[in-house]
Amino acid sequence: MRSNGGCKATASAGEIAAGYFDRDYNCAQSVLLAISEKRRIRLPMEMVDACAALTGGLGKSGCTCGALVGASLAIGLVEKERRILYRKRRIVDATAGFHDLFQRRFRSTCCRVIRGGLDYDDPGLKDHCGRVTSSTAQMLDDYLFGGQI
Repeated sequence: MRSNGGCKATASAGEIAAGYFDRDYNCAQSVLLAISEKRRIRLPMEMVDACAALTGGLGKSGCTCGALVGASLAIGLVEKERRILYRKRRIVDATAGFHDLFQRRFRSTCCRVIRGGLDYDDPGLKDHCGRVTSSTAQMLDDYLFGGQI
């Protein structure tokens, strides 16, 4: 597991994700790393590396937001860690519930829509996506560990 290097032990998942995003990890990587670090869950680094493809809503296609995809992967890791017996149904249900929460919060799951017309070259995009990423990581941590599921 990589360390965020500089985040206090009491940092929130949102703060940890923001730290990773500021260090040029994409939204999916940042959410996944934040949850694994905050909750001390072993994370295969190949999984983080593979998430590089999720930049910009699946390879800059503008489709599903990478922060949501990273959160979905994190749900699978958390549920595997919580259970001795792997329960696919629980993971699917938890992911569906978080998807709906994400969609209500951001009014879409589509990167293109969430970006609100900002182009990839727009200087404000990094700040905007950083806020979405941080919010997603914090929502996910609250969802998984705040008793919502």
